[in-house]
Amino acid sequence: MRRVAPLLLLCIALVGCDDLSDSLNREGDIQTLHAIPDVGQTSYFLRDFVQAILDYSDSTNFLRVATGNYPVRFITDAVNDNEPRTLLEFNAIVEADQQYTYVLTGTSAAPGLTTWQRDLRSFEDDTVLATQYGHVARTSAGPVGPLDFYLEAAGANLPGATPRASLSYGEALADVDLAPGVDYVLTLTTQGNVADILYQSSPFELTGATNVLFAALDGAGVGTAPFFVRVLGDPLTFALPDALSPPQLRAVHASQDTGAVDYFIDDEMLTSAFITNVSFKEVTGYQPNAPEGADLELDVTLTGDTNVLAEGLLTLVNGRQNSVYLVGTNALPSTDQLFDDNRRLADFAKLRIYSGVTNYSSVDVYLVPDGADYTLFFPTVPSLPFAADTDYLEFDPDADPETPVVDAYDVYVTAANSPSTLLAGPVDAALAAGDVSGIVIVDTDTTDTVDLVLLDDLAP
Repeated sequence: MRRVAPLLLLCIALVGCDDLSDSLNREGDIQTLHAIPDVGQTSYFLRDFVQAILDYSDSTNFLRVATGNYPVRFITDAVNDNEPRTLLEFNAIVEADQQYTYVLTGTSAAPGLTTWQRDLRSFEDDTVLATQYGHVARTSAGPVGPLDFYLEAAGANLPGATPRASLSYGEALADVDLAPGVDYVLTLTTQGNVADILYQSSPFELTGATNVLFAALDGAGVGTAPFFVRVLGDPLTFALPDALSPPQLRAVHASQDTGAVDYFIDDEMLTSAFITNVSFKEVTGYQPNAPEGADLELDVTLTGDTNVLAEGLLTLVNGRQNSVYLVGTNALPSTDQLFDDNRRLADFAKLRIYSGVTNYSSVDVYLVPDGADYTLFFPTVPSLPFAADTDYLEFDPDADPETPVVDAYDVYVTAANSPSTLLAGPVDAALAAGDVSGIVIVDTDTTDTVDLVLLDDLAP
């Protein structure tokens, strides 16, 4: 099991490595992009030195190195405590005045490498913006067909425009120069059919005197969009969400002594609830077409009442799924928003644990093999505080694919640092490879027990 942070708008800097070469008289640039949807965190080695830990859609900055031959390896964790798995290895041949983007592509079962190369450019002023376009978008059925890339000023007539690039899977096109300082919109369509819009960004601005690469990737269940675009620049990278895919929101009611509630978003008069009649321990489905924006006002009331029980602020981003938790006591309830990452992994189960327990400031959580004595193990999650979550944990599946075990793990909850103070368990939890699951720990009518709400793929 390992802890994994959810991904959105994440920027990763490549660690410098001074001993990569003896001479920097002739130089080139290299960077990497992780584009395998069903593979988790991957260690990137250059000449046996770890340069970065990359999750899906993460990339490194460019690293300036001397010309030459560089052994590269990508290593992931192995299933069931085996040796770490070498996902891919190759020799990177760097030529003078060239930039290389090495892209991990394919699937966990069939990883591949795509290399995008362009001339290393320098700029005398900030009047030039150099753009590159790359296509590594795929779905569970395989690579997506050819795409047209349009990058036009916001409000431009798209049918009258010419694609900046028209690419098949794995291809890239470099050095399309544009004017900086303009609000641009990036649009992806099927090749030759400008009316078939697959993705469109919100307006954004780019500065001059720089190179940027727009890489089309599989949405992969990270959110609601079938695709998203990673912008690879130097020194930062960022994601461009799909403006055509509104946010989605679900409600998790974890306030034990509070009745059924309604959720209002940016509705000062409380006239139209976005989610209604949610009872304690209920988890709603994702509700589509949530408003997009930052600092959206959230009000929670008892169902059919206009008195506000709890209020908070939401940040809802296009293309993303979110959970909003109602926690605390009826006298002092509060709300808590989490971004959800429902991307599934080929070899691991993902699990996020959230504590809504008010009777204990923190609890210990154990996930142990089915039938094992939990007191013989260290807590899987020690001292989880009230209104806190674990991010996503990754677990080896505890079932032989040929003879699957339904109840692979037992879950126990104790008071923090007190294994003998058992609050809940054992509760059966089946964690199969590819699952994305959740546990919400809530109060009961007694102070010496807690209850578990199992979400998504988990079955009680």
